[in-house]
Amino acid sequence: MKLSLCAYWRGGEPRQNEVARRLHLSTRQLQRKLAQEDTSFVKLLGNIRHKLACSYLTGGEDSISEISAKLGFVDQSNFSSAFKRWEGCSPRQYRVGSR
Repeated sequence: MKLSLCAYWRGGEPRQNEVARRLHLSTRQLQRKLAQEDTSFVKLLGNIRHKLACSYLTGGEDSISEISAKLGFVDQSNFSSAFKRWEGCSPRQYRVGSR
């Protein structure tokens, strides 16, 4: 499931109904499968955003503002707040510490 969502992210944040359709499931079937795994579509998106953010910060030269936009955040401040929740440090600190 996570691989599917990562693959669809390149064209913008994936929508639940689109992912379900590509997996040949109804939206409700997708919700049930995720519930069986004790997760939800929103939680999966959050986890993937976190992993992609870490990857973008360590593996590329995109600015933090560009990374924020790639991940679908309204602005850099929202991205920074989310990143601090995930990692306990700012995106800039994470980037410097990973080099």
